[in-house]
Amino acid sequence: MDRRLFESMDNFFTNYVIGFYSDDEEINFNLKLKEEHTKRVCSNIISIGKDLGLDESDRALANTIALFHDIGRFEQFTKYRTFSDVRSENHSELGIKVLNETHILNKLTNYERDVVIMSIRNHNALSLPEMEDLKALTFARLIRDADKLDILGILSDFYQNPQNYEHLKVGESAKIYGVSGNVLESIMNFQNIKYSDVKSSDDMKLLRLSWIYDINYKYTLVKVREKGYLEAIINSMPKTDEILKVYELLKGYIAQKTAGE
Repeated sequence: MDRRLFESMDNFFTNYVIGFYSDDEEINFNLKLKEEHTKRVCSNIISIGKDLGLDESDRALANTIALFHDIGRFEQFTKYRTFSDVRSENHSELGIKVLNETHILNKLTNYERDVVIMSIRNHNALSLPEMEDLKALTFARLIRDADKLDILGILSDFYQNPQNYEHLKVGESAKIYGVSGNVLESIMNFQNIKYSDVKSSDDMKLLRLSWIYDINYKYTLVKVREKGYLEAIINSMPKTDEILKVYELLKGYIAQKTAGE
C-alpha cells in the first residue's frame, strides 16, 4: 500500500470526525478522547510494525487499520452517549458500515480491503478466529496489541487522576468492590475474562488486566512493563491477598514473556 494513499485517508478521517463535534461538552470530551486515542494507536502500530521488520507498504496498511479501527465510536457516542457496545451497537460493525458507505477503501486492492475489514471486525473480539493466512493474522494481531497498549495507558491515568476525566464514559460497572469467583478463576488460569462475568468495578479492572494474556508481541509487553500500567491499575484496587496474588502472577508472566529483550 502506498504511503500517500494513507495520507489521503488520514485527511478523510480528520474531516469525518470534525462533523461530530458540537457545543455539548460531554460529547466533545469523549470524541476528543477517541480521536487522540486513534492517533496514539497509529503511532503504536507503526512502532510495533517496525520492531517486527514490516516494510513501508505493510506499515501503511497497518496504519490504515489503526486509523479506522474505532471510526464507529463517533457515531456510537453521539447517538447513544456511551461507548458500551452492549448498551448500544457493536462499534466495530458501525465502523465497517461507515467505511462501506463512504467507499474510502475503494482505492485499496481487494486483499488489502479484506484485511482492513477483517482486522477492524476482530480488534475487540474476545479472541481471534483461526486463520490460515498468516500475513492477515499478523495485521489482526497488530491492531489488538496497539489498541490494548493505549487503552491500558488511558485507564492507568484515569485510575490515578480521576479528577481529569469528569466527562469520561468508560462503561464502568456499578461502583461496588470485590472480585467475583469466575473473574478470579479466569485471570489466575491465564484466561481472558468475559464481560458477562463482570459484577463490580474491581472485576472490570481485572478484566482489563487480563488483556495482558492476549498481547501478541514482546515489544508491546515491554512497553506495558516500562510504563508501569500493571502497577497503576493494581494500586487502584484494595490490597487484598487475592489482588496481590494476581499482581505477582501478571508481573511474573510479563517478566517471562519479555526475558532477553
